Amino acid sequence: MAVSKMESHLGWGLLCGFYGLIFGTLTAIPVLILSGPAATLAYIISGIPFDLIHGVSNFLLAFLLLPTLRRILARLTRSLNMGTLYFE
Repeated sequence: MAVSKMESHLGWGLLCGFYGLIFGTLTAIPVLILSGPAATLAYIISGIPFDLIHGVSNFLLAFLLLPTLRRILARLTRSLNMGTLYFE
């Protein structure tokens, strides 16, 4: 909700890219609970290549596709008389 009114394409791209980068760290929380800190560190380090690819692809997709997707969702919202959602 805090970023739903953000208009910047670059801002959305950076936000999505950052989430892609920290994805592995967020998914390591159960590993920390079940296996301890050493296994968690190994899990995070082994996932760095995936996280880098995930972050870059999230950035590119958000930067390139979100403006069009927001425009389509706003048009659909208006045509279905759903009021104003978070797409305008």
